[in-house]
Amino acid sequence: MQRGDGQTEILLRSDEGTQERFLLLHPGGVDPRKHFLLWSDSFRERDWPRIESAPYRLRPNLHATVWVCDESSGPIVDWQPPREDSGTAPRPR
Repeated sequence: MQRGDGQTEILLRSDEGTQERFLLLHPGGVDPRKHFLLWSDSFRERDWPRIESAPYRLRPNLHATVWVCDESSGPIVDWQPPREDSGTAPRPR
């Protein structure tokens, strides 16, 4: 993942073995969170360590579902890191 002023580029390997490139536009800043979910919930500032091993470096074997519905809204990335618990309790708010 490469974050810059106004855009973030993400390269992902699909389940079919292809490499896909997604460009997220976020004019006026370096924060792409409006394009991110975490297990279908809002992505918050404190969630970065769940998907990054270091700033701008995604964790290995991280799963995500990406929706590209409309060119004007940009892709939505639903990050799916390993659950912190058994998966039965909701994430703290």
